[in-house]
Amino acid sequence: MFADGPAAAGTDAQVDTTDPFNSAAAGFKADGEVFTVCDNRADGKPASGRIIWTDSNGSHAIPPDDANGAANSCARNDLPIGEGISVTVEICIRNGARGDQEYCASKNGKAQRRAGPASESVGQRAGELPEFARSDAYRPVT
Repeated sequence: MFADGPAAAGTDAQVDTTDPFNSAAAGFKADGEVFTVCDNRADGKPASGRIIWTDSNGSHAIPPDDANGAANSCARNDLPIGEGISVTVEICIRNGARGDQEYCASKNGKAQRRAGPASESVGQRAGELPEFARSDAYRPVT
């Protein structure tokens, strides 16, 4: 049997909108490739996030929105991003359900390569929000 090589460090990415209230946030958890979009403010302006990556199958853009603008939830996607692939996380708020995007920001991350079988992230159980979405800084603001 062959031994797996060492795990390559991934890079988590967390980004807030640029408005003065940090009305929305998006995050990428490198270990497990989880993308989360959170609406942090009950202002009627939904969070609009997107994660972008390119692999041997082409370019991909996944746009999970937290669309109600009510600061009561986060949208979460477990993604099939290959280990070691670079990603770009984008977050904006929309001026209404179908309005223009405002206060956009982005940040880069990288999926983590694991040594051995996949396991749960340290400090995060399956189905649980990433740390950035659980901290006091991301509690809904009304």
